[in-house]
Amino acid sequence: MKQSILTIVLFFCAFSLSAQRGKDLNGSLSGTLVVNTYTNVTADVVLNATSLTVASNAMTGGAF
Repeated sequence: MKQSILTIVLFFCAFSLSAQRGKDLNGSLSGTLVVNTYTNVTADVVLNATSLTVASNAMTGGAF
């Protein structure tokens, strides 16, 4: 019984966390709108490192 309840709860939690098309309304893009912002990594990234070197930390455009 406990396993069934846990399975149902996990199923609904996983469903609510997944991306859903049109959840936050449909949108349309026009002009030169920036949707995402990226930068380049300028040095090798070491396993288990707590920092990395990038070309720019200016987070402009997108959601910023």
